[in-house]
This record gives sequence, structure tokens and C-alpha cells, in this order.
Amino acid sequence: MMARDIMMDYPLPAYWQDFERLTCELCRALWDDPGTQRHGRAGQAQGGIDISGRDNNHNGQRVVVQCKKRVWKTVASKETPASSLTIQEIDDEIKEFINSGKIADRYIIAITGLRDKSLQNHIDSINDSKVNTFEVNIWFWDEYSEWLSENPKIEAKYYHDIVKFRSEYSSEELFCEMLHSAFDRPAFHTEFYCENNIDNFLQALESIQQALTTGNLVNRDGHVQNQVRIPDKRKLPLEYQQLKKKIQNLRDYTTQEVRTGAITQQNEWLIISNSVIIGKMNAFRIEIIHLLNKILDHYGFEHFSLEAY
Repeated sequence: MMARDIMMDYPLPAYWQDFERLTCELCRALWDDPGTQRHGRAGQAQGGIDISGRDNNHNGQRVVVQCKKRVWKTVASKETPASSLTIQEIDDEIKEFINSGKIADRYIIAITGLRDKSLQNHIDSINDSKVNTFEVNIWFWDEYSEWLSENPKIEAKYYHDIVKFRSEYSSEELFCEMLHSAFDRPAFHTEFYCENNIDNFLQALESIQQALTTGNLVNRDGHVQNQVRIPDKRKLPLEYQQLKKKIQNLRDYTTQEVRTGAITQQNEWLIISNSVIIGKMNAFRIEIIHLLNKILDHYGFEHFSLEAY
């Protein structure tokens, strides 16, 4: 299988049943086992198993998967996939599988949450203890995004609209759209005397820096909004590095003034009493947008306007 230029980010399945079907199809591809199937049906006791099959890329290991779901419903008989998991839930799922008497070489818990170091460390501890006769793995949505990018047939089946959209635009157009989205936030539309949270402002700068470096644009909650391939460094305009440096300068200057007490947070309001500081920070933003528009010019894309909402 050939990987794409960049791993895309995909919306989570709307319902638990969709997540289970998607997981089953990916397992068939990953394990090279067309016999991989969903286990039982809704309402039946499943012993901590939703999917079972053999991993023919690892000596035919017997593998079972538990697709962790929430218990509440948004539509009759439609349960939403889990977006988080606790260590206790992991232990409970493993215990349920052991009590079922089923046999496997590998037991996988699949969730739609992002990678969590504490959960990964707990899984490592379980495997290191060798208390079980089987290996325990955990799959996060990050893995699903990678696998979907590597399996275009499955990707097209479950995410037809995303595939269609991506095929209609050049990588440069998608890159410029990402740049527009990255700067389209209060940090670049609100006058500083109207700003209401310094943490949000600094977080916005950090998110923009991450987008410029990796092509991954995240929102305030850390969820990926957009992913694009950044053009080859040799083909990027000179202003790109200047833009990254100028954003870091603004971030450093703001952090410095917070430390000196010149910028303070009072209740829900950001207080900058020194007009010189306000002027300098606004000048930074004007310079940043000037560099951004130079980059957009390079690709023949429309300018970003530094205007209030």
C-alpha cells in the first residue's frame, strides 16, 4: 500500500455501529484476513469482543478487538463512539474478556480518542507484567487516520466527500486555505484593548506555529481542524521563514510583558495599561499579516484582511 503525501484527519463516525464497521474493514486489510468479522449482534453478551480474526502478517495470530463505546444514545438504537477512556475501563474490559473464556494472542481496545500517554503507559505495564496469556494493545483515532490514508478504497467508502474535495483542489490551494483558516481567529481580528484572555491569545500563536511547521491546524480544544502538505522548503517563498520568526517574536514579547506584570488578567478581561505595549503588539500583527499576504501572493491566492469581526 502506498501512503499519501500527508495523513489526513477524518471526522469521527457519527454512531457506534459505523465505528465498528470501519474497524472491521480496516482489520481485514491490516491483517490480510478476509475472514475477519464482527462478533455477535447488538443485545448479545459478547465477552468484551466486537471483532475477531487472524493476523496473517504475524503468523496467523488470533486477534480480537473491543470497540469501546459510550452507553448513552442520541437516536434510538444508535450509540455514539467513545472519545475518551479511563484506566479502570481498560482493566474492566480485559477482565470481561478473560471471564468469557475466549482465547486470543492479542486483545485490542479501539477508541476514537487521541493518543493518551497515560493509557499507553498503563498498557505497557500490563504487557510487561506478563500476567495475561495474551498481549494487550490500544488503538487511537490517530492510527485510524493513518490507516485510512493508506487504504484508499476504505477511505472512499466511508469518507467519499473528503476524497472528492481533496481531488478537486491543488495542494497549493489547500495549503493557502489552511493559512487563511490558521489566522482567521480573534488573535488577528481583535484590538488588544478588547482582548479578553491572554492564555487564548498565546495558545492561538502556538497553534499557528504548529500549523506552519507541520501542516496540522488544531482548534482551542486541541482537535485537528485541517491537515495539508506543506510545499517543499526549497519552493517556499523567503517570507515563510520570516513569518515563523515574526510570530515567535510576538509570542516572546507578549510572554515577557506578562512576566513583568505589564500585561495582566483580571477576571475575564486582559489589561494592558501601557499604550506603547499595545502599539508594539499591534505593529507585530500588521507585520505578520503583511508577510502572510506576501506568501499568498506567491501562490496567487486572495489576501487575508486584518479587520475586526
